[in-house]
Amino acid sequence: MRLAKLPSFVCAFCFLNLLGCGTGTTSPAEQGGEIVKQSLKSPASYDFFYGDVLWTGTTALGEQAYVVRVAYDAQNGFGALLRGCALVAYRETEDSHVAWSQTNGIHELEDQRLCQESTPVTALAELGRAMADLNFNSQK
Repeated sequence: MRLAKLPSFVCAFCFLNLLGCGTGTTSPAEQGGEIVKQSLKSPASYDFFYGDVLWTGTTALGEQAYVVRVAYDAQNGFGALLRGCALVAYRETEDSHVAWSQTNGIHELEDQRLCQESTPVTALAELGRAMADLNFNSQK
């Protein structure tokens, strides 16, 4: 059976359902960090550093959606501990789980100026809106 025929956000949703992951009481940025953690080569080495909400709105289906910036430390494929920074777009489903596109839902930021905690969220607002449009065809 080949899962590639399913939309990638469905695969992510099914994976989270199997794990029982829900939005619970974590912040939107921490939830985005959990999504990043699942994409790493060494998820056990993941350590959340900080996160910011860049955009919040609703999908065409009325689901709550977020674009967050997440900074984290994790080991790369060679075992070196590195600081990473990513934008994550995800939505909360009706049954309080999260879903995201495995194609467009996570974008690693390579420009470290965008990753600095001192960089104001307002400076990244346009990037957050563009990612929301790409993932949710948002109205907000």
